Amino acid sequence: MVYRRLSLKGKTVAITRSKEEAEEFARLVESEGGEAIALAAIKVVPDRLEVARLVGLLEDNREKCDYCAFMSAKGVRAVFELGGGGSADRIRRALDKVQVIAVGPKTAQELEKAGVRVAHVPEVHSSIGLVRMMEAMGPAAVAGRRIVIPRSAAADDYAAEGLGRLGMKVEEVFVYRTLTAARTPAWDRFARLLKAKKVAAIVFTSASNVRAFFELLPDADLRGVQVISIGPFTSKELDKWQQQQQQHRCKIDYVESDEHTVEGAFRFLAFTGRRQRRG
Repeated sequence: MVYRRLSLKGKTVAITRSKEEAEEFARLVESEGGEAIALAAIKVVPDRLEVARLVGLLEDNREKCDYCAFMSAKGVRAVFELGGGGSADRIRRALDKVQVIAVGPKTAQELEKAGVRVAHVPEVHSSIGLVRMMEAMGPAAVAGRRIVIPRSAAADDYAAEGLGRLGMKVEEVFVYRTLTAARTPAWDRFARLLKAKKVAAIVFTSASNVRAFFELLPDADLRGVQVISIGPFTSKELDKWQQQQQQHRCKIDYVESDEHTVEGAFRFLAFTGRRQRRG
């Protein structure tokens, strides 16, 4: 791929993350002379009953659990902060008995902050990477082994189906669901800048963020904006959204980050490639 330097000096870059989650991204953008706008598109609603079910699965002595794979930092927080309540110590003890997998460095950091030892981090930070990593471990490490996956209720079936094909016993626990967040002043400012053609780029960080973004701004015109997808499932949702549109002006070009992290998306933005996928 041929890369070209994209100057961010004086430019506005948006990301579909809360202000707290976007702190590192904002620092990186500002270090290049740009301004970052954090757009909180979704809110997390934990399911206490599902968190309790997760603990029960991990503690079940009748059928040993071998792995527990956390797919995102949001899932970790839902278990330990939002849904876990006073049972955090119990959850940690239960996780001590299994090999914990963190999909992505931020997920690993969140687990370590909660006092959980992470055994594995897939090289590719997505469901695809999780399946590839388990396959690479070989049949002895996966066939007949039980894996529990605490995740969002909006998650796709890729991980469960892929791991099932490897002969694993898969238990998905939907410890939280995502809802579209309320429209805040940050959204109003972004909408004004977008209309004035003063937004240089936007990073979509998940499929649920794509859906929520267009719920909050259904008439958003992203023509002329550098759109970056953080990974394949986010790209799939962008494609799906475009297929539902009838007006030509809604079509957008986007690039998919080679590294499926916020930092990877920033590097792709700062040194963006010429590969494009079109709706």
